[in-house]
Amino acid sequence: MSRAEAEAEAESHLEWSLPVPSVQELAKQLPHTVPSRYIIDDMDGFITTVDTDSDDHLLRVPLIDMTKLVNPDSHKEELQKLHSAFKHWGLFQLINHGVPNEILGNIKQEVQNFFDLPLQEKKQSAQKPGSLEGYGQAFVTSEDQKLPVE
Repeated sequence: MSRAEAEAEAESHLEWSLPVPSVQELAKQLPHTVPSRYIIDDMDGFITTVDTDSDDHLLRVPLIDMTKLVNPDSHKEELQKLHSAFKHWGLFQLINHGVPNEILGNIKQEVQNFFDLPLQEKKQSAQKPGSLEGYGQAFVTSEDQKLPVE
C-alpha cells in the first residue's frame, strides 16, 4: 500500500470516530478516579519489570539522533531504533535536530498556554470531520476502546 493509499484509508476511518471527553476535564471532575477506558489490562509489549541491579533501572524514553538518521554510515541502525521506539513506546525524543533551545522553549510554552485555556476555547480548535488536525482524538471506534492519556 502506498503512502497516499494509507493516508486515504486513515482519513476514511475518521468520519466515524466517536467523540471522547477531554482528559483534563475528566481529571478536574474525578481527580482520584481513573476511568476504565484509560486502564490497560493487557500489558504485552510494555515494559513491566526492570532489572534494578543494572544501571538501566530507570525507564528512559528512547533517544533518536537526527544526525545518525541522515548519515549513510549509521542510518540503518538508527532506523531500527526508531522502529523499536514506535513499536514498544509509541514515542521518542529526537536529539541533534538543529532546532534552537529558545524556539523549543517557546513551543513548549505555547502548548502549555493552549492546554491551560478553558475547554470552550480549546473546542474552537476541535478536529474537523475527516481531518487528523485539531484538538481531540481520532480513531475512537468503540465505547470499550482503551484510550491513551494525552
